[in-house]
Amino acid sequence: MRKIIVVLVMTAGVVFAEGLSLEQCIEMALKKSPEIVTLSNQYAAERARVKETRAVFLPRVTASFSATRQITPTASTFGPAAALMGIGPELDTSSYSLGLVASQNIWDFGKSVALETQVCLNEELAALQLEKKKKEVSYNVKKEFYFLLQAKGLEQASKLTLNDLKHLLESVKARKEQGVATKIDVMNAEVEALKFELEAKKAVNRVELASSSLKNLLVKNEEEKLVLAQDKPAIPGEIPLGLKSYEEARTRALAARIDFKELKLKEKISGAVAAGAYAEFWPTITGQAGYQYTGSDLLLKDKSWNLGLNVSVPLFSGFSRDARVEQAELALKSTASAEKLMEQAVSLQVRNNYIKIKETKQDYELAIVKFDYLKKNLEAINAKYDQGLSTLTELIDAQTKKSSAELENLQALYAYHTALNELEYSLGGK
Repeated sequence: MRKIIVVLVMTAGVVFAEGLSLEQCIEMALKKSPEIVTLSNQYAAERARVKETRAVFLPRVTASFSATRQITPTASTFGPAAALMGIGPELDTSSYSLGLVASQNIWDFGKSVALETQVCLNEELAALQLEKKKKEVSYNVKKEFYFLLQAKGLEQASKLTLNDLKHLLESVKARKEQGVATKIDVMNAEVEALKFELEAKKAVNRVELASSSLKNLLVKNEEEKLVLAQDKPAIPGEIPLGLKSYEEARTRALAARIDFKELKLKEKISGAVAAGAYAEFWPTITGQAGYQYTGSDLLLKDKSWNLGLNVSVPLFSGFSRDARVEQAELALKSTASAEKLMEQAVSLQVRNNYIKIKETKQDYELAIVKFDYLKKNLEAINAKYDQGLSTLTELIDAQTKKSSAELENLQALYAYHTALNELEYSLGGK
């Protein structure tokens, strides 16, 4: 038993140590996001409303039972002569009825159909809004996930760089004591060490802030520990998201963006509202039928039935119908103009993000070349310094430039993935 417990504890430790992947973070956020829960409830409410609205096409059936006992003074019915007729002072009568009534909307010239169309379209709109929010949450999680990775990467690089510079400072101090380094050399090394020490402290603060932001999206408590599975994102590919041109990116965005689908639905909803408003000018035809058993006792011997047809003609409603028609027509015009504006806005957004991803990819490639050069330069300066062919100032300068280039390299990598996330989201999300 003890062995089993030990194995379980070790296994749990390994699972925890593996940390959360990006996909796991997105899945967790989608399950716990209060905004998604709210929109899911709204979508469920719209589905229920569709069922409620469709009930108008079915007959309404009502069953009823009544029992009545009435005591009436005989004088109020027969006058003072009631006593001479041998009738008592009061009349005691009972009546019972059991009936079934059905009513049906026969024709309302499209009002019910227009209302059903509206609620069905509202259900589709709620589904789109839910899907749109999920894409937004995924985008935000990716952004904060990469920010935290970047902050941790810069923190680690800053600490390693600080350690290198501290070792260099100690070496310079030792050389000063040996008389082969000057006070200026020590001051230069101290300044560079202090500069990177400050960067290391800033990096720690950035890790805390990025961790808090990601925990907020994952609906985690501030006290909970957050461990990520990744150390750094993937190296940039040749063609980001498989897009060879801006026109290809724009075409994909116009086809996939939920915003355009929302506008199309809103336009259809406005059309349905207009159809319902026009139908208000026409009469409504309903039918009614009933079957009833009545009697003075519970045997209910008397039977009766009825059939009816009702025609309701609207004559005047205080110009409310005209106002509804005008509102619907204006809504249709608004959605048409909004679609043009959105197309322009999306095209501009995609263009900016497409250009940005190309620029950040070039920046990363340049940072790689620069880092490789400065790394080799430091190795060369070290070799020259050991041979007495280079000064200590040149060595400090080479170490500082190589350390700065390493940080720039990391920043360029995360800038690329941040831009990639922006481009993907502007194309319609994932």
